[in-house]
Amino acid sequence: MKTNMLIKNYKFINHPYQIVENSPWPFIIGMCAFMFMTLNGVFLSFGCSTFYSIGIFKNLYNFSFVILFLSVFLWWYDMINESVIEGAYTKKVQLNIFIGMILFIVSEIMFFFGFFWAYFHFSLNPLDTIQANWPPVSVESIFAYGLPLINTVILLSSGITLTWSHFALFKNNKNESVIGLVLTIILGLIFTHIQLIEFYLAKFTIADSAYGSVFYMLTGLHGFHVLIGTIFLCVALLRLICNFFNNTRFSGFELAIWYWHFVDVVWLFVFSGIYCWGNA
Repeated sequence: MKTNMLIKNYKFINHPYQIVENSPWPFIIGMCAFMFMTLNGVFLSFGCSTFYSIGIFKNLYNFSFVILFLSVFLWWYDMINESVIEGAYTKKVQLNIFIGMILFIVSEIMFFFGFFWAYFHFSLNPLDTIQANWPPVSVESIFAYGLPLINTVILLSSGITLTWSHFALFKNNKNESVIGLVLTIILGLIFTHIQLIEFYLAKFTIADSAYGSVFYMLTGLHGFHVLIGTIFLCVALLRLICNFFNNTRFSGFELAIWYWHFVDVVWLFVFSGIYCWGNA
């Protein structure tokens, strides 16, 4: 009787695919990301001082960020359990994850392409409502060779340190790989901090004509991607320290590297097109 029950409850899997179980994290992360990005829009419309003077906005902003941060970590924790403990990530599953990441990055490229299209459309054909000038006469644009240039150097440097970490892992040099990854995370956090300072010092808001709208949507969304990429790298760092990666098995680390280099490339277009060419 006991043997029959064990046979009945055992899951026989005759295929290399993963049967994904129900998870609360996609819904929670989606709702928190929606709240976080909406409040960022309010923040960019009202300005820093006005936004933080309204208690409910400040509390919701901090709450959504903390829950988003924790939910992303917990989702990755579940995925690590599926991979390391349950052994659900077969070679076929890993291949599908890589294909999914490629499709995700392609979709993100199309997403940013739409905003770049809007920016260049308005800049090449400025309307009479903005004095047929780009940037509009009423908008004091951000100097490209100040904080944006510093952020460009920082983000490109983070790409170099991440590549160093990647090659060190290939050579089975864990210490150098950890150091390179820690430096990358620090540079990512510095980039985010400088961008917040830039937004705080900006003389215009997201409500100031098409220029303000497209500028903050592009730079703000890119900043959000840097934040998610930094969390991704933090998870990879914890796994690297715990010896989850070696020179033959590091799929999670490689996906984080792909994402971070995508963020680097997008920033080069943002800096050259929005800050330099757009303000010329």
